[in-house]
Amino acid sequence: PPSARRRVCARALPGASAPPGGRTMDGFEGAPVSRLIFAGAGLATLLLPAGVKDALALDLGAVLARGEWWRLVTHHVAFDGLGSAALGMIALFRFKRFERYMGSRK
Repeated sequence: PPSARRRVCARALPGASAPPGGRTMDGFEGAPVSRLIFAGAGLATLLLPAGVKDALALDLGAVLARGEWWRLVTHHVAFDGLGSAALGMIALFRFKRFERYMGSRK
């Protein structure tokens, strides 16, 4: 039926295969890079003082004027507020699906 075609399961991605034994993967199983980034961002958010987080923040003026290109990557490492931390950690947690699909050991 047409309604069945509209429902697309995330596991039905082209090239995706079922996990061994037909069981589902929970947590970060099969996604070691995502686990490392998630843990690092969580610890950085909780443990780094505000001054260090400000030094990691994205400041386009500093990037363009002073050539601090590292800010383009490090601003994703430490979140400075509860809302941005919650949304960022959810996004990092969801990244595991992409890593499983593309593979971290190719």
